[in-house]
Amino acid sequence: MKRDILGLVLSGGHSRRMGEDKARMHFHGELDQLEFCLQLLGKYCSRLAVSVREDQLMERSQATNVECLVDDPFAFGPMAGVLAGLRVSEGLPVLAIACDMPHLDASLLLSLVCRRNSEMHATCFSASDGAPEPMCTIYEPSCRPLLEALAKEQSYSLRRFLKEGIVERLAYEESASLANVNTPEEAEIARKQIDL
Repeated sequence: MKRDILGLVLSGGHSRRMGEDKARMHFHGELDQLEFCLQLLGKYCSRLAVSVREDQLMERSQATNVECLVDDPFAFGPMAGVLAGLRVSEGLPVLAIACDMPHLDASLLLSLVCRRNSEMHATCFSASDGAPEPMCTIYEPSCRPLLEALAKEQSYSLRRFLKEGIVERLAYEESASLANVNTPEEAEIARKQIDL
């Protein structure tokens, strides 16, 4: 059930706390996180891409057979990846997911895709703290000028944009599915939970 959506894996972080590239980590057998995320997005998105830092471009391009987009140079953090996706999406919405969310599953993405509100600037889940979760969100083409304006103001928080913008926010009972891993300790806990 593919939709006309650009599925984008955000993989341009430095992984400083983890100490290794989170996109190359393994939680699901032989699939690394980048492959796992692309496989999930590929179920529902007509087009796939990976956002990267410029110094990652060659390695990521060799590691995957999808389009690699260099993060927007005028933004910072995940917003740079989302803007890179919106700039090449040719009018498609962008379903952006972070590469460090090993608990994501197909049912979660299916729920997001089916409940998408294209009249809003974005459709997202509410995270466990009640705030919008920007790392598993559909960003509509209409939000691009708003994000570009925020980037010019050096305001790079996607969560703040989702809190203050015209956004469809979805309740999701399994909020643990949206958890990311930032440290070796969190990664070990996630592996144990996934193996249960």
